[in-house]
Order: sequence, then C-alpha cells, then structure tokens
Amino acid sequence: MNYPVIISYSNNGYFDLAKNMLINLNNTIKNHKIHFYCLDEDIYNNISQLHLPNINVTFELILNTKVSKNFEDYGTMQYNLITHTKMCILKYALSKYSFIHFIDCDVVCIKEPDISHYMKYENYDIVFQYDCGMHSPTKLLPDILHNTWTCTGNTTIRDSPETQMLLNTIIEYQNKYPDKNDQACLCQHFQDSGITDITHYKPTKLFTYNVDEYTNGYWLNNDIGTLENTYFFHANHVTGKNAKIRLLKKANQYFL
Repeated sequence: MNYPVIISYSNNGYFDLAKNMLINLNNTIKNHKIHFYCLDEDIYNNISQLHLPNINVTFELILNTKVSKNFEDYGTMQYNLITHTKMCILKYALSKYSFIHFIDCDVVCIKEPDISHYMKYENYDIVFQYDCGMHSPTKLLPDILHNTWTCTGNTTIRDSPETQMLLNTIIEYQNKYPDKNDQACLCQHFQDSGITDITHYKPTKLFTYNVDEYTNGYWLNNDIGTLENTYFFHANHVTGKNAKIRLLKKANQYFL
C-alpha cells in the first residue's frame, strides 16, 4: 500500500492559514506527497514562493472557479460556494491519484500516520473526521461516532465507482441547496436516505476515525482532552480567521 497524497486548496483570503498549514507539513511530513490547488492567481503567486525544503509539494492553479478571493466566514453564501468547489477539486485530484487525504487549510498534522494506520481502513471508500461535540473523550455529544454530520475537511478517500457516485450526489445536492455548504448537503442526503449511522449507507463504504486521532476543534476548544494521539487536528468549531488562529496557537501549531 502507498501513502495517500495530501490534497488541499485555498483562495488568497486563506493565505495565512494555508501558509501555516504548509509550514506545519514541512515540519511533520516525511512520507506523504502534497498537492495544493490554488483557486486564484494571487494565492498561486504567493504560496508557490514558499521555501518548503522537507516536503514534496505541487502547486496547481485552477482557473475555472468563480468564487470569492477573500476569507469568508462559516455560514455565508460565499463560504458555501468555496466549499462547493471542494467536490470538483476532489474529483480532479482522484483523476490523478487513487488514494488521497484531503485537508482544509485550518488543519495541521500533529504526527504523521504510517502505512499500518491506513491499512486498518483499507476496506472503506471514505473515512471521515468526527465533527460533532463530546462530553468527554469517551462520551460523545450525539452518542454515535458514525454520525451523519461528517467532516469533509479532514478526510481519507479512495477512488472507486462508489466514491465517485457519492461525490456526484453531493454535487447534485449542492445545486439543489445553494444555501447549504458541502457538509450540510451530504448530511441532507443521508437524512433523505433514512441514514442515521453512515456505516449503514449501502452505496459507499463509509467510516469515521477515532475522535482523538482525527480531532476537531471542539475537542481542544472545550478542553476535552490532549492531542497526544492526534494525527491531524482541525481548527474548526470556531468562526472567523482570528478564532482559528487562537485555536492553532492553543495547539502550538501556529508559526506566523
């Protein structure tokens, strides 16, 4: 088994977070290749100049997107449009690489997963980060790990007809629900399909990583536990760039 290629994307409004993420990867990653998709010329010109000697990273400019060049807060229409672009990026990346791990720019790697880690999940098409709250490291807020509110921003994906089918379905829902982001569209599809546990979704083999290994922002922001077992930490569950930076600083993973 090969390592997945780490995929990310950004417009210029997220440059600070994207730069911080890449510096983090330069500090922690030895075995994963990285492919970063730039949604406008400004981010491409800025980020492709970074000195990142320790990682194998490709920067690619995507010109056919019509999204904001600014940082957009969670819940806004422009934010939704940026997240909708993610599905096209994923399909494009999967046309090049059969195995990827996608991360948003507010994700950092705490420790690099090894091959044996990925082998545990080799029978699944997509493995998500848990993205709900929790009362404690062992007591989850909705009391189910495989909740339908899944995180598409810290996700391991294998190319398969089943994966492509689900990505196409999300795109259909995005067209139907422009007021919802990609994650909400996927959740809506699960609800429409009568799914309350994603492992019961028959068309595609889905799973959720352990909370303390692929860790969402609620965990650290609410002092649920430490990051000692974490592979990738997602500074989400907060709104606004400054709040994300504060959370990354709390994780000792902000370098600008």
